[in-house]
Amino acid sequence: TYALPKNYNDAYHLAGDGVAVPVVRFLAAHILEPLLAAALAVEKKAA
Repeated sequence: TYALPKNYNDAYHLAGDGVAVPVVRFLAAHILEPLLAAALAVEKKAA
């Protein structure tokens, strides 16, 4: 098992750093990339 740091701030930052990449990856794949693809499709039709 892994022991979290005793200092609250250190533990809080460690936990926050641990979830940042998966959350950003999920948001990019499920929100940002579909929005970008839709915007590019609309732009292509207008051209």
